[in-house]
Amino acid sequence: RVPSYTASKSGIAGITRLLANEWASKGINVNAIAPGYMATDNTAALRADQDR
Repeated sequence: RVPSYTASKSGIAGITRLLANEWASKGINVNAIAPGYMATDNTAALRADQDR
């Protein structure tokens, strides 16, 4: 579950950077929205932190 999430999130970030660099000269902005932490045992402490 986590490897596929990580791979797809990295892919979205990469293509967003690529398109932003390619289209910046034409005045086109490129943005992406990706989810935050997944609810796993590894992220339990982060999700429990009220200050985050």
